[in-house]
Amino acid sequence: MPSGPPSYDSLFGSYSGSLSSHPQGHSSITANAFQIRTPQRIIDPLTLLPDDVVGQIFVQACQPILDIHSVDQWQREFYPLWLGQISRAWRQSAWTYSELWTYIVIRIAGFSDGIRDQLSILEEWIERANGRPLNIYVEQTNSPRHGLEGRALELSMDVLAMLGRHSNQWRRFDMHLPYKLVSSFKRPLRPVRRGSLPPLPEHPLQDLSLPLLQYAAIHIPIKHSDIRNPLLKIDFKEAPLLRTLSITQFFEEALFSCCPTQQITDLYLTSCSVDLTGFFRQFPRLKKLTWIKTNVQAVPRQPLTNDRLESFDVDIESLPRFLLHFLNFPALKNLSIRARKSFQYSQTLGTFLLSGCNLTSLTLECRVDMEHDLIELLLSNSLSSSLQELYIRHVPSERDAEHTEYGLTRTFFELLHPDMDPNYLTCLRVLEYEGPLAVQAIDFIEPLLIRSRIRVVDIPRSMTDGMAVLRRAKIKADQYSAVSEFSIAEYTDAQYVWEVMRALEEGVLALSNMDGTMWE
Repeated sequence: MPSGPPSYDSLFGSYSGSLSSHPQGHSSITANAFQIRTPQRIIDPLTLLPDDVVGQIFVQACQPILDIHSVDQWQREFYPLWLGQISRAWRQSAWTYSELWTYIVIRIAGFSDGIRDQLSILEEWIERANGRPLNIYVEQTNSPRHGLEGRALELSMDVLAMLGRHSNQWRRFDMHLPYKLVSSFKRPLRPVRRGSLPPLPEHPLQDLSLPLLQYAAIHIPIKHSDIRNPLLKIDFKEAPLLRTLSITQFFEEALFSCCPTQQITDLYLTSCSVDLTGFFRQFPRLKKLTWIKTNVQAVPRQPLTNDRLESFDVDIESLPRFLLHFLNFPALKNLSIRARKSFQYSQTLGTFLLSGCNLTSLTLECRVDMEHDLIELLLSNSLSSSLQELYIRHVPSERDAEHTEYGLTRTFFELLHPDMDPNYLTCLRVLEYEGPLAVQAIDFIEPLLIRSRIRVVDIPRSMTDGMAVLRRAKIKADQYSAVSEFSIAEYTDAQYVWEVMRALEEGVLALSNMDGTMWE
């Protein structure tokens, strides 16, 4: 397996050439560049499989990570150009399977003399897609060295201008560029032809045709003084199929002026500023909303309703108590809150949950230091009767070293026992917890075992009627710490230990320390 990425996914680095210039067939990257060690004899599976099956295998192998929450955005485990290094048959199959070339990942990492050749690679890559819809990721991974800023700007504009000429094929466009670079787009550059490259416009992404665009992400860290300036003048209102939008550091007026807000269903806002008063009127079809470090400009005077929102994800330093009090989302099913500072669960979320929504999934990533308040929240009718998935993750802070009153205790798990309260979290199917655990014996998980085998254990049906079977329970906490000390192997009840081991083998139960090692 190669040890590093090929030239294309860190495009415009140190390689040059074209896809058709390699003497053994269409690749400018040698096997030595990837440090490929090929066995002396290889049985080629391509002779045993239909072409379309081989093509789909290649596509799945080269599929990048598209999760917006992932740190490694658009990273791949395998790359299309590597396929051409295996054999002539692999190269022929890969080079002719157009779907394989529909993902274009450009990481501008350097500025070499082979820029023009690599632009030719980009053009040929697009041609190999054979008119299929394109998924594009553009990123400048580092700042140019002193004296190379002009070449960096010219290179970025060349890349964007070439991609812009194929905008009618864009299906997904994800751009991460520094503010200093994008702010220079307003300057005239290269008014005359240079070699085979056409003259650049004042802005490389103007006058685009976007009939297929479904997903757009624009991430430009902007200086605070210039945050109101919509630097990237892309008119997404000409994209009739656009449904998902991800924006970093845009004010509402800039967002509303360039985007078809009336048709957006999934919206991701990072480090933006939002006026709640008219926000939801601008997005009447919104189904999924993610706020990451996004500020609320003004507190609304009356409750704001969105009848279609199904998923709400908030990632913020400190969750204001008033934020959720004025929001009414009757169709909400998934709520996720990530806050670096602790907050009172019942007071902050209680009024919000009374708006009529029936949550099926709740994620809390915060400082877990008020277990009794968390239990009070989960005991509310709006959660106990509908919640199917519960994810709790303790976010540590400097205070953890000074105090031990944080995390979950035996009390939290005892309440899950059917004979404690048969109406408590009756629909729960998934439970995951990561953080400190203050227990002294492994029998604290007995309620989880009973819920996972609720149809076979000897419990009065009057207690379990209408109660869901727990499908998965995952606990990540240290066995031995300042607040816990217990062992599975040393527990005296052999039958109970056998039940725990069976649940682990069946995958219903997962128990691990914070470093990933399994409990003993």
